[in-house]
Amino acid sequence: MGDILVLEEYNPDTWTYSGEAISRKVIYKLAGGFGLQDGFCVLGMGLLDTEANRPGRLRLGTAAGKENTMRYGVIRDTVAMTLPLEGDMAEIGVWRGASAAVAHGVAPHKTLHLYDTFQGVVKADSSVDVHSNGDFSDTTVETVREALGWTLDETRLVFHVGEFPSTFTEQDRKFCFVYSDTDTYFGTKATLAIFAPRMVPGGKIMFDDYEWHGCPGVKKAITEFLIENEGIQHAIAEPRQFILTF
Repeated sequence: MGDILVLEEYNPDTWTYSGEAISRKVIYKLAGGFGLQDGFCVLGMGLLDTEANRPGRLRLGTAAGKENTMRYGVIRDTVAMTLPLEGDMAEIGVWRGASAAVAHGVAPHKTLHLYDTFQGVVKADSSVDVHSNGDFSDTTVETVREALGWTLDETRLVFHVGEFPSTFTEQDRKFCFVYSDTDTYFGTKATLAIFAPRMVPGGKIMFDDYEWHGCPGVKKAITEFLIENEGIQHAIAEPRQFILTF
């Protein structure tokens, strides 16, 4: 009772997932009797507490397209594992808001901090990064609001506009899930420096573009962190995502 289910839309004609999903809370369970076979039950599902007055569709295709369904699935599953934990969530490098919509759709009751310049990549280092300053500048706060769609809840979504980590003022907060998609050595290094000391036990930091030829600085920063912090549990998830568990 009270578990959150993420129901993905599936097309039986094409044998593919559409990339859209809804989140629902289990509100009752009926097991045994009433003609049910052994080992089966009936679940009753209701709206999440924070979406009682709004539709529950997660519009994954509005920002990055359905080709990222696998990536969104890893984000969704990782956020789901942190649902029992205390703490806020954060994303550094929001771009157009697709991954933020996934994370917030799974855990709409948690505060999600969104850090981005909304002017593209900053502090790219040509000696280790492929991207240049200003890449991915085709976004605005309003673009992200549109991507979030029904999930938009001003009490749970906090925009931090500007250059991270200068925009970080949550020194007294703890975090259960952090998603880093900065594409640079500097951004990855800053993510680790700021959030690693503030993760709750069991909390997870996920990095996009690990071992991606277009973002070599990401792997370099993570490798340096692991050398300095032995024993932290970590795993690689497809496509090209790296997860630290604290």
